[in-house]
Amino acid sequence: MFAMVFGHKEIAKPFLEAVLGIRIHELKDPEPEKTIDVSPFYKGIRYDVFVKETGPDGVTLRSFDIE
Repeated sequence: MFAMVFGHKEIAKPFLEAVLGIRIHELKDPEPEKTIDVSPFYKGIRYDVFVKETGPDGVTLRSFDIE
């Protein structure tokens, strides 16, 4: 349920702004249960919800892991 709710940027953006006390320019679409495999020799990482903030030029400014 958590990943389903916070998988929408309309919910994730105001939540992150309120909790962190920051202004976020724009969030790219949150990815529920995102898995990142760094190397075949190491264990991968799974985020509950992973989302990136982008600036006006589309460059990633910050990344957030919502647990």
